[in-house]
Amino acid sequence: VNFFYNLIVLFGKDPIPWNNTYGTILGTFGNPNFISAFMSIFISMTAAILFQSRLDLKFRFLGVVLILVSLYEVKRSFSLQGLIASALGFTIVGYFVVRSKFENKWFSRTYLLAALLGGMLVIAGMLQKGPLVNLVYKRTISLRGEYWHAGWNMGTSRPFSGLGMDSYGLWYRRLRNQSALINPGPDTITNSAHNVFMDIFSGGGFPLFVIYLLISALVIQSVIKIAKRNQSYDAVFVALTVGWICYQAQSLISINQIGLAVWGWLFGGALIAYEISSRNPNFYIGEAQGVKKSKGIRKSQNSSGETPAGVTLIAFIGFVVGIVVASPPAISDAKWRSALSSGNIDKIQTALGSWPKDSSRLAQATGILS
Repeated sequence: VNFFYNLIVLFGKDPIPWNNTYGTILGTFGNPNFISAFMSIFISMTAAILFQSRLDLKFRFLGVVLILVSLYEVKRSFSLQGLIASALGFTIVGYFVVRSKFENKWFSRTYLLAALLGGMLVIAGMLQKGPLVNLVYKRTISLRGEYWHAGWNMGTSRPFSGLGMDSYGLWYRRLRNQSALINPGPDTITNSAHNVFMDIFSGGGFPLFVIYLLISALVIQSVIKIAKRNQSYDAVFVALTVGWICYQAQSLISINQIGLAVWGWLFGGALIAYEISSRNPNFYIGEAQGVKKSKGIRKSQNSSGETPAGVTLIAFIGFVVGIVVASPPAISDAKWRSALSSGNIDKIQTALGSWPKDSSRLAQATGILS
């Protein structure tokens, strides 16, 4: 959808009259950085599928066209992170291709070493060091450093509980470093650490931070186990791996945007499930389609195809808890929007006091009532 929508926008035929202050393609994400990151994931996963040996030539050609056009779309987003993430994705796919073609580990290890050196040069360039500074450094990287420090300060201020999810913007002025008063400046505020790990740490403290790290470690462990278990090129496994890694790479410098985050969780869960399924010796891995043979179905599997009652109950409880947690902020925001639309001062004051309170509403009300 975003691939074709971006093309429509590039041809100047956008059917939706967005208030686009960026002047670039936004896709359905509302921000050039987000669409750039999303397209890089799409590009990398498409590249992974192209190297499946049984892929029909016409589909291989179509994939190449999709990649080239998507790279152009990323370029026209004027967001560097999409190009860097795409390069990372190509590098990872290349590693698995080399690994599957040569039994001698010298080739794959040499490739990996060269990739690591290249990655170090890119990171050094982001930190204003080395020969790639002019290519990869942007001032926003320095600003993100201040945002990360503020997120760390928030998490350590209440290490066992954090300051509450999505509360970063409420505490930024109070817990930012003094250096943030110079760059980005005293009047610049943000509601995100621009790093998913720091956002989780600031909101949930060490307990939630450690849980997220353990989940990420479990995904990495699953990737390593599958890679050790099978030397041949498994397009499904490589696509899931490169999609998850590209998501994680952009999450280090971006906010926890739901349109991207859902793919990170999906790919991570799929990799864990893929590793568990592939423990079965009859699981078909490699040049095939990544599905089980009929004789490989485990006896313990529910032959009726029905979802176990325990799973349904847990899902329902999770749904109810999610509704309970998400409802108060949503209701409060709805009351605030309704009050602003009415233009009634009494309604605005009443909505302003509704729980949970929000500093942005307080600031907006100050401007309205002053």
